[in-house]
Amino acid sequence: MEESPEIIIKGSKLYGKLESERSLYIKRAYRSASLTLPRLYNNSNITGDRYAENQETDTPRNSLATIGTNHLSSKLLSILFPISQPFFRLSIPIEVNNRLREVENVIPEIEANLRNIESDIHGLINSKNYRSILSEAFKHLIISGNILLRYNKDTEGLELYPLDTFVVKRDKQGNLEDIVIKQDLKKGSDIGNYIYTCVHRDGEEYTVYQEDDVGGEISGTRATYTEENLPFIHIRYNSSPNESYGRGLVEEVIGELKTLEELEQSVVEISIASSRLIGLINPNGTTMPNDINKCKNGEFVLGNSGDITFLQVQKGSDASLAMAKIREIEGRLGKLFLLNSTVLEDPKNVTATAIRFAAQEIEQALGGIYTQFSFSLQLPLIRIIINDLMSKGIIPKLPSDIDIQITTGFQSLGRAEQVTNLAQTFGIIGQLLGPQVLQKYIQPANVIKFIMSNSGVIETGGLLKSEEQIATEESEAQNQQLMQQMSMPGMQEAMKQVGSKMGGIVSSGMQMPTATGE
Repeated sequence: MEESPEIIIKGSKLYGKLESERSLYIKRAYRSASLTLPRLYNNSNITGDRYAENQETDTPRNSLATIGTNHLSSKLLSILFPISQPFFRLSIPIEVNNRLREVENVIPEIEANLRNIESDIHGLINSKNYRSILSEAFKHLIISGNILLRYNKDTEGLELYPLDTFVVKRDKQGNLEDIVIKQDLKKGSDIGNYIYTCVHRDGEEYTVYQEDDVGGEISGTRATYTEENLPFIHIRYNSSPNESYGRGLVEEVIGELKTLEELEQSVVEISIASSRLIGLINPNGTTMPNDINKCKNGEFVLGNSGDITFLQVQKGSDASLAMAKIREIEGRLGKLFLLNSTVLEDPKNVTATAIRFAAQEIEQALGGIYTQFSFSLQLPLIRIIINDLMSKGIIPKLPSDIDIQITTGFQSLGRAEQVTNLAQTFGIIGQLLGPQVLQKYIQPANVIKFIMSNSGVIETGGLLKSEEQIATEESEAQNQQLMQQMSMPGMQEAMKQVGSKMGGIVSSGMQMPTATGE
């Protein structure tokens, strides 16, 4: 079907139109990056040439914000995408679960298959470039508040687009309407200097195609997606009403970062001036400067010690005030970036409990961040991956009513709290009513499954015994106990006495009666 000229040129024109709106956020990103990680957004963002060579990048004098940004992004990655367990869970809806309970052994079999699919997807994520891309994405989100991810169906990996490479448009409700990505091509390319990847919402679907700056739409690039399988994910750190772009964490403390940088510069300059060793000689004295300069260590020269002194800056008190203010600001920023935390410092010793502690710490410091990333990053990403793997036949096709639940971040705090509340409840019951009441009314198997499920233990195959195995073991234990009782010496003597009495009774009963009255 032939496309209209309006559709063909829409992408490049829309990029130019939305570029002016984005310029304010680019300047904020440049300002924030200059105080944290300048390599993410340097002077090329202002000039428009991102890949300009031989550019000098100024680094901040105080490295606290740099360390804090790397530290916080690493924590977010470890908590939201833990390497030891999937960050999602496939589950049967409640209404379907209630219907399937009537069929024996169906639910355990379905859940076992779902766990296997989760394990396969988790292994795929760990084998690809997801963690390195997501780590970089969190740094962009902390600094600029925006990042665009694209799922590559050919490589089953992720691609990252910084804020200065795309524009986006959202409606008043925050729903995505348009995305245009501008990519530089090598000079002398047949299709021009740039290529535009356009994403346009049309009703309930999204149309994706590519344009060049020479001949319009590139043939063979048009495709249609639903919101469920759209391979582009625009993520915002903090979203504001009626704004298409997000705002970063660094923007919230940009004033203190600037003050810290200026104070650090003042202290450095005072330290440099104070460290200079400059001697002063009285011009009217008897000491000769040349004699002092030529004098070797331990030699004597003619002169008066009162004629010689050294230049002193005498700014120690000013430097002390500046250092006190620096420590005060560093303390507040350290709490924001969680630099005072020791949880998850050793990546080789990351347990589920440590992840929950770190998640709770971040939730307290950065309230609402889990909900934001759960709906804007984790859920769209896993939906895209599942739809792609199902279309390729790598995993079996799942029913449309299968629920996808995010199990990390804020959700992990809720599950951990349930386990804690359960333990406290059982402890109170045991203290008030005694352990016999617990044994009488509680089903141990269900309690074990509840604790394992809410503690992040997803793969339970072979860990728990089946009901048939438990019944068999109990029967064997009873038989063995009976055999042990039969083999006891007292029991054997009693059995002999019973046997002898039974034999006498039988013998006497078998005697023929004597005939009388013959």
